[in-house]
Amino acid sequence: MTDILNKYYQNLIRLTSILAIFVAEITGRAFGAGDEHAMHMDIRFARPDAILPSKLPLGIIHLGAMQWLVESLGPSRTMELMLSSAQVNAIEAN
Repeated sequence: MTDILNKYYQNLIRLTSILAIFVAEITGRAFGAGDEHAMHMDIRFARPDAILPSKLPLGIIHLGAMQWLVESLGPSRTMELMLSSAQVNAIEAN
């Protein structure tokens, strides 16, 4: 399982090294690998009713996504989302 996860994260890191612009469009719920991929995109667009759930209620913390959230939202907003296990819409996440 560790080998599969390593390959998965290597692929996500490759996305950031390709000389192209990657755009994520979130029109529903970004969950699991979906939010991981969205966080690695250069630009993210989301409809106002798009849901960005926290994985903490499931006991899952993806450190890669948390790192990108800190860069995008700042440390205090990321900590608030992590500790509250809140599901936020696109407007709240902005």
